[in-house]
Amino acid sequence: RLLDTNQDGRITRRQLWRFLRSFLTVLFSLSVASLNEGVETLYTIIDDATVSIAQTVFAELADAGDGPRKSISFEEFGEWYNQGGFRMVPWLELLDLGKWPFAEVDELDDEEDEPAADAAKGAAASGEEPLLQFPLCAEDGL
Repeated sequence: RLLDTNQDGRITRRQLWRFLRSFLTVLFSLSVASLNEGVETLYTIIDDATVSIAQTVFAELADAGDGPRKSISFEEFGEWYNQGGFRMVPWLELLDLGKWPFAEVDELDDEEDEPAADAAKGAAASGEEPLLQFPLCAEDGL
């Protein structure tokens, strides 16, 4: 439903492109490789890639089905993805939080009933080092 901005049960190529672009922008912002590129270059890379992906999804579904279409269902997108689309956009797997290395909620102390205990799931709760850290300011205080 996040993709379906007009709530008609289907997504257009533009809606798919916008979602993919947003998701890939976040991934690039977390990537060390993006530090070597300028903002305009990154925007161009992300935009070109996501336009191409959205076009490919719609073209492949048109070839496999009833021809060109203005929108697709989530089920059609899922079928495309499961039949090989995962090779083109493997980073979409990051949406499945079940594949993230969080500690089980049952591992937390059952006696803790504070809201902070719920937020303490994952590596921090088990005493492990975090997988990702995001400093809120530079070392020089800026």
